[in-house]
Amino acid sequence: MPDPNQAPDQLPPCAPLLAACGSDAFAGLADAPNRVFVDGNASAAPKGTRAAPFATIAAAVAAVPASGEVVVASGMYAESLLIDKPLTLRGRCAFLTAISAQASGPAVRVKGIAAQGVVVRDLSLTGASIGLYVDASATAVASNLTVVNATGVGVA
Repeated sequence: MPDPNQAPDQLPPCAPLLAACGSDAFAGLADAPNRVFVDGNASAAPKGTRAAPFATIAAAVAAVPASGEVVVASGMYAESLLIDKPLTLRGRCAFLTAISAQASGPAVRVKGIAAQGVVVRDLSLTGASIGLYVDASATAVASNLTVVNATGVGVA
């Protein structure tokens, strides 16, 4: 336990608790209705299952039904995402799963009146002008989200 009288710049750096990342690439989550999986190393014909996941998050977002869940395996994903329907986008954990935007826009954009109740959790967002951008007509909840190296703002 750190000394409460220590100055903030003298405290040891935060360390990730890897046990919170789950027991496997998908944080221990099983196949379930309206849940699709993503693994950047996938090679089988994608079905969105644990055994045959999508290779890109964008493909999984397009395939998952409204109010479904996209579960992303640990790894770095070179994508910029547009979410225009209610869904949960869930990484294994923010320490092990990252979206590295390849454009000047946001890493993840939640857009449109249909995108109510989007959840973005357990991810790192990097390499974008904005990490997470939620349009005024949409709603989103961010949980356990890390934004790194945004050239503009982290969350807008």
